[in-house]
Amino acid sequence: MKTIYERRAENAAIRMAKNAEVSSLTEEQHQALNELCSRRHAMHSNMDSCVTSRENGIMANLEKTGVILAQAGIPCHVLPSDESDYIDIDDIDSLYEYDDVPEDDEERQEWYTDNYSRIMSELSELNEQIEKYLRSIDEQHGTSYCPTGEQRII
Repeated sequence: MKTIYERRAENAAIRMAKNAEVSSLTEEQHQALNELCSRRHAMHSNMDSCVTSRENGIMANLEKTGVILAQAGIPCHVLPSDESDYIDIDDIDSLYEYDDVPEDDEERQEWYTDNYSRIMSELSELNEQIEKYLRSIDEQHGTSYCPTGEQRII
């Protein structure tokens, strides 16, 4: 018996194959959009990990995908379009390095909670903006790159 995750992965692969048949986008554009979907999903599914550290490479991969989209002629305004740019969202590990972290345990916990909440909100907004971008691609080209949210209920 297939797991829910396996069925979702198969459905996503089927959608991506159907998307690739749409001739109003080039093969390069389809590949870039497919990668964006994969990278956005990784961020969305691992949001907690992205809040705490960039070590997982998820944000770096999103940044690279932004460059690929720009090079393919379909830039996403919330992602870098050039290799010298980056997504300007903090992570907790970096804040420990350059922020003035309170020494008092209670104040440090409040600092952590406030920053965690802020970063989570910024990542959620980034996810929403990427979905909005994908939705506009879908509307323009009759594709199905944007997640529908149907599976999020399960």
